[in-house]
This record gives sequence, C-alpha cells and structure tokens, in this order.
Amino acid sequence: VEDYCAEFEEAGNFQIYHDGEIRDIRCIRPWAINPTQVPKDVKVTSNAYPIWHNQLISPPEENELILPQGTAWLQIIQQACYFSHNTQNPIEVRRFTTGSNANIRIETGRTVRELETSIQFVQKNDRSPAAVGFAFSADALVFRFKLPDGFAIAGSDHNGAKVRAFRTTYFRYRILHDFRLDGITNVFQRDWLFQIYLSMLTARAIRDGLSLAETHQSLTTADNLSAEIASVLDTIFQTLHVEEPDEEQPDSEVTAQNMPEGRQPTHERLLALCQNPDVLDVLNDLAQVLWQEPDPEWHRWSVLRFKATLGCVLLEACYQLCPQFDSSDLLLDIDAGARSPDALSVPDNLDEIWITEATVGGGGVIEEIVRQYTADPANFFRLAESALEPSDFEVVDAELTKLLELTQTKVEVTNTLAQVRSAQSYAELVQESDRFRKVLTNHGILATHPVIAAMNARILRPGSSSQTDLNLHHLISDWRSEEERIGVEIDARVFAYVASGQAKYKSLLPHATTDAHALFNVISSLLWVRGNAIRSRVLSFYNPFAVLPEADREILLDVLQPGQHTVRLSEPDWRTKVTEILSQGLAVSLVADVNALVELKQAILHLASEPIDIGFLLAYPVVEGFRRDRQGYSIRLRVREVVQ
Repeated sequence: VEDYCAEFEEAGNFQIYHDGEIRDIRCIRPWAINPTQVPKDVKVTSNAYPIWHNQLISPPEENELILPQGTAWLQIIQQACYFSHNTQNPIEVRRFTTGSNANIRIETGRTVRELETSIQFVQKNDRSPAAVGFAFSADALVFRFKLPDGFAIAGSDHNGAKVRAFRTTYFRYRILHDFRLDGITNVFQRDWLFQIYLSMLTARAIRDGLSLAETHQSLTTADNLSAEIASVLDTIFQTLHVEEPDEEQPDSEVTAQNMPEGRQPTHERLLALCQNPDVLDVLNDLAQVLWQEPDPEWHRWSVLRFKATLGCVLLEACYQLCPQFDSSDLLLDIDAGARSPDALSVPDNLDEIWITEATVGGGGVIEEIVRQYTADPANFFRLAESALEPSDFEVVDAELTKLLELTQTKVEVTNTLAQVRSAQSYAELVQESDRFRKVLTNHGILATHPVIAAMNARILRPGSSSQTDLNLHHLISDWRSEEERIGVEIDARVFAYVASGQAKYKSLLPHATTDAHALFNVISSLLWVRGNAIRSRVLSFYNPFAVLPEADREILLDVLQPGQHTVRLSEPDWRTKVTEILSQGLAVSLVADVNALVELKQAILHLASEPIDIGFLLAYPVVEGFRRDRQGYSIRLRVREVVQ
C-alpha cells in the first residue's frame, strides 16, 4: 500500500474475520496516490471490484425505543435502539477494503485474452495483510431480532411459489460463489451461465415432459449437451446481428478472422465457456440443488435472505416515515462486522440490522426518524408492513391472469372487450373503455392505471381478438402448471422459447410466422415478468460497501401472517370476534370475498359508529389500511386509544 499511497494517515487497527477467527489488520486512509501509466496492451475495458469490509462500533450507552404492543412484529423484533450526536453517543463506522477482484483484458496483436485474478493489499516491510479505508462517527438505528423458532424454507413448504423461486435463486447464488470457477469466469459471465444452463434444463424438461432430475440425467449422459446450450443461447439470449467494437474480443480463440458472421464476441465467449469441460462439470454438479433436499448452505442462505428482507422493509419504513429525505442518506447493513475488543456483545440468540447515516457527523436524518417513531411507534411498523404489500407488477400479474379467466367464463366480459376493440372513433373508444372499467370492477378486477396500461399492451393490443384471448389464457395456464410440475420458477423467455418450438403453440398463434426466432419474439411480447424477479426488485437498496442477498417478501410474510388476527365476514359471529380482538388492544383484519364488497362497506360503517368498551374507555375503531388481492378485500382495524 505504501507504493501507491504517497500520503496517508493511520486509520488504526481494524478487525476482520479470517478462517473463522477475528484478526487485527492495519488500515490506512490515503490522501494522495501515485498513479502509473496503464500498459498499452491492457484494454480500457478491464475492471476491478473492491473487497469491502465493514465494522460498526457502538458505544456502551444506547437509547432504547419503545416497541408497540399487540403487533405481530414482536415475535421477530426484540429491541430497537438509536445512537446520535445529539445524545452524545454516535457509533463509529469503519469501511475498508483488503484488495479487489480484477478482470484484466490484455491485447496481443488482434487477439484479446482475459485474466481473472485477485489483488491483495500488503505492507511493504513484511508483506503482511493491510487495508485501505476510513472511519467516521455517525448516527444510527439498530434493530435486534431473533429468528422464529423452527425457521426454515423446506422443499415441502406450503408456499410453493416461494420455494420454486428460492430454488432458482439458490442455484444462481451457488454459481456466483463457487470457487471452482475462480480464474475462469467473471461475475457477469457467471450470471449468464446461470441463465443459459437453467434455461436449457427447464426448456428440455418442459419439451420432453420429464422432471428436472430425469432431464439432467439424460443430458449429462448424452453427447449433445453443448448443442442444446448453443440452441438456447442463439434463441433466448439473442446477440445476433449486433456489431461490437474489436476491443470487446474477449478470448484468444475469438478473432475477427474466425468469428461466425453476425455474432458478437460476447456470444462466442459464452459459447466457449459452455463447451469448457471444467465449467460444464461445475454446472452439472450445482444443478442438483434444483430438486434435491436442502443442504446446510441452503439453510444458511435462507437466513441471510430473511435478514436482507427484514432490513429492506425496516429501511423502507424509515423512508416512508420521513419522505423528505433522499434514498442515499441512509445505508443498510445486515452484518456489523467483526467485533472490536471493546465493543458490546450482542445478546444471546439475537441478531442485528443496522441503519446508519451516510453523512459524516450526522445530517439529522436519524434524529427526525426517532422523533416521528416516538410519536407513534405502531405507525412505524404499519409502514413496514405496507412495504410487504404486492407491487404494481404483482398486481398486474394477478389481475391480467384473472381477466383472462373471465374472458372464458363471463359473457359480459367477452362482449365488453369486443365493443372496445370495435370502436370506430376516439369518442366511442373512451365511452366503451369507461364501460369496460366498470365491468372489470364489478367482477373484482382492480382497474388501476398499471393494470389498464398492461391490459392495453397485452390483451387489447392491435390485431387482438377473442381467439388471442384464448391463446394467451392457454399460454399463462400452461406456464403456471409447468412451474408446479417441475418445481422451479420458469423465466418468461424460457417458456416463450419452449412454446415457439411446439406445434400446439404454433396453432394457438396462427397470425405468427413459422420462423422460430420470429415466433419466439411474438410469444415473448405476449408474456410478462412474474414471480421473484418482480418481488426482489421492489425491496432492493444499494449499499456501495456491501452486497445484500436478494430480498423476498414471501419469506417474511410467512413468518408474520400466522401472528396476525383475521376474521372473515362470512362467519356468523364475525362482529363478536372483531370486538373481542379490538378490546384486547390488538389490530384485526376483516376479510370479505370479491362479491361481498357492499356487505363489507356496511360492516365497516357499523363498526366505526359503535364504541368498543376498553377498560374505562369507550373508543371507536379506525381503519388502518385496505388490501385487495385475488381472494377478496381486507380491512385492517385498530383502536388508537390503546396504550402502545
């Protein structure tokens, strides 16, 4: 580090985990560096990524926040505390890097080769490990929680959609972190390899009607595995007919003279990796996690994803509580790093989630969050729960699927769709569209702007008809049934690839050309993204000093929902049950079917006008929230006067 750090200061001895032990490491903070000229044979497309470590050092004194009573969150959250300059007990935040992973591209003549390597920082005198980073004091929140008893994501879990998505993302995680691919592939190529291999495996399983295990066995014992991969790569991940500059040539065997016409060098590099016996052995070995029983690493990663989901939800609640602040003002850490010798130990069986200010010295964000929190602690966790609600993309998926079902069972819906399609003028189109929205609402479809926009793009697209409605209904139904059959989540592009190669799907889309690539594009334009891809997109936050696992709200919801109180409007004694729960100071959700909206409205009006006897008080319940899903409507009620 002394060779390129011309001027620096000693940041101190920090601590890191090494081989399961906590070790000290010297850290310096550079003020000036000695840059050197990049060799001419090193391409500008070379890159490197720092290996970051974090340490969050809390003072002995902490300010504890009150947790609201009567909430399902208490089965997870055990303690909440804050640290601030205002109370003279900020935390020390340490961010430092011990090296980097590099992808160096070296050009020799008209050939470019890649070098995957790791760079470690060492001290000049004795070559012992060193670090480069910084430390500063900051305001922070910490939530201490415990995992629910018996927490696990089992293959036989009742939430099949969650397990199918987890298997797919776990396969990706194993590929991204397998040491056997070190020095052969970079992180981007590993992600491509995951998508290509999973697409090939699931496409073949769907096409042959086999399980994933049977398909895997047939492919690994055959000689045409590379051909299968090449077919998927050419169709699903189309990189044909696109020009790339010569400096993007990634491999010594891929040059301008020997490259197939129309293919990108990236395409050729991926194809070469898929034909590499060492790479194929790793992929074939790791693919078994898609159907085998969970292993210890599966359970460890499920805990990390639970922590990431919980952390993202709490961070989102902070932003909802104080929307005037920018998303870059706070950083989320699900690991406080190695403990320094003088740091307080975490209570037994508890883990921590930290939310820290990114501003040196504090910018008042944590102070404002604490002020808003103490005014109404229950509101903070209501906001956290709202972060677990379905996103617009999930609502679109549910509502479009239901609409396609209605087009096959409800004549009124079919006739109204036909009237919209046959409109001859703009005024007539507006009139029929308004009527169509009313029909959708009467049949329980949530006609929000995203739903209507997606409906116009997928179902009411130019050239659509009742026949295309039937075709799309079959596509979506078959897509879902195949996911349930093979036990993993199937990417939309993969199912479009399978559909484009099967005769029954060609007959379902008579307007499409028989060309496989063109038919694939047509079917891809009809389908939409579903599942974990859209759930993880909503709960995602960027921390430049840490990589968080993908969040999935289903993991946290399955823990919280059993602790929530729900009463169905169809129960004969629903009013008595609601009153009993509210009188205990708890929140309750009153649930009604899609066709019972009027009855639900009358029930809410009666409850809001009749006081509840709580000790020596007569209080009126208030509506905390409203939810609409495929099963019906849910109204959440609480009595505000109850002590939190």
